[in-house]
Amino acid sequence: MTLFWAITSLLLLIPYIGWGVYTLRLRYVYHEELETLWEGCTLVLVGLFCGIEILLLRSLSGDSVAYYLFSVLGIFSATAALYGPMLVSLAAHMVVEMIHPDRLEDDTSPNFGPAESLEEMGDWEGALLEYTVFARIFPKNPEPVLKMADMMMELDRLENAARMFERGLFLLDDENREWKIINRLAGLYENQMDNPKEAIRVLNIHIDFYPESEIVDTIEQRIERLRNKEAHPPIHSRSELLEPPPSDLLG
Repeated sequence: MTLFWAITSLLLLIPYIGWGVYTLRLRYVYHEELETLWEGCTLVLVGLFCGIEILLLRSLSGDSVAYYLFSVLGIFSATAALYGPMLVSLAAHMVVEMIHPDRLEDDTSPNFGPAESLEEMGDWEGALLEYTVFARIFPKNPEPVLKMADMMMELDRLENAARMFERGLFLLDDENREWKIINRLAGLYENQMDNPKEAIRVLNIHIDFYPESEIVDTIEQRIERLRNKEAHPPIHSRSELLEPPPSDLLG
């Protein structure tokens, strides 16, 4: 029976650690967060997990009080490391809602002054953190997300920038503004990330959303050019053009 509970305890650790690492990576690598509902559900499940683990440890530790106390301390330390940032973020979000419950829906003009000052100083990382906070406070506003994409471009984090541009794109509701972002994103995929397939995908987004747009023909021509580029990638050096000499000629 003791072996069964020990195996159960170990199996519960797999989703506990895996989900925690995933959310930390999402937060600190991609500067994204879970929806508030998912964060709340996660923290409730983590609380249940800690309770179950503490009970299991109590039954497995026998008469060793020191073993039990250090094990419980280890669980709380791991929980703070994996899920502490999520708890702080959720608590901050709830405080903002209590202080100004209509802010998330009605206030669409965040004050970017401090973040823009950091931009002028060339502190792209600091500005990115500021815009990340704004994106959390104003989840329906595309501006903080697009600003985050700009900062990631400055930091040469192209993949993350592309993710932010796409995230901001689907928060926009203006055709002209959407096209500017799509055009920029397609250029990023094509010219800086050498990924014409993704460029084609984002260009098709505009055609799908606005099939009657006057620039559809131009976009389709660009897509055709990208397809040709994808089928016949450019030669960047003579080594790609010339075949290596036979081994017998190399002596």
